This record gives sequence, structure tokens and C-alpha cells, in this order.
Amino acid sequence: MGADEVYDGPGDQHSDFVKEKTNGGVQATIVTVPLVSAYEQALQSLKQGGRLVMIGVTTKKISIAVNECIAKQIQIVGSLVGTRADLQEALDMARKHNIECKVQTCQLEQINEVFDDMKHCRLIGRMVIDFTANSE
Repeated sequence: MGADEVYDGPGDQHSDFVKEKTNGGVQATIVTVPLVSAYEQALQSLKQGGRLVMIGVTTKKISIAVNECIAKQIQIVGSLVGTRADLQEALDMARKHNIECKVQTCQLEQINEVFDDMKHCRLIGRMVIDFTANSE
């Protein structure tokens, strides 16, 4: 799987780009990050009868133009992810297909480097911070 198109520009032009590339908007969008801007962009990118699936949990309020949602017949759906059954299914699939999890460990003193790697998309997999290594 790969991207057919990539948008790397100002956030306020995101939905225009999506609508242009998809002939009027997407049928569905799944927001997995807890960013208000991601929800706003997702809603603006939906076409008539589109569906927004909310997974990214945030405590911030998101502004929704109710009249636009009604006029476009937009469906907004919340979805829980990460139940015990989901975890077991994922572990079973990983075991069955010999999928290896990429996990790295670092010391607390390296945390600034880790955040820099995250910021610049250099971190692959998961990072576990070992708080006990220097507590002897």
C-alpha cells in the first residue's frame, strides 16, 4: 500500500487539495490523532453523504457546522479501539504471520534525542524509556 497523492502544505488548504484530487471529496475519513485541526480538515474533506470516524481521543472541543453536516448528510461515528479482544486478535495475527515488533529502549537521559527523532520522523516502531537503569 502506498499513497497516490501527498499533501505537504498549509493546513487551511488541505480540504481544497483533497477535493481537487478526489473529484469533490472523500466518502469516508478516519481520524486517529487527537488534533482539533485533523477533525476540522477531515470534515471539510468529506463529500455528500460522507462519514467521519472518530478514533483519536481529545478533551478539546471541536467546532462543527451543523447546517453543513445536515445539508451534506454527513455521518459522524465514534469508535473505540484497543479492547482486550482487539489486542488478542492483533497478537494472534502477529504470531500467525511472524510479524516482528520493532521496540527500542533508551535511558531517561536520552529523552531529548528521542523527542527530536519523533519530531523529524526518524523513530521506527516503539520506544520504551527505562527509568530504572540509573536508579541504583
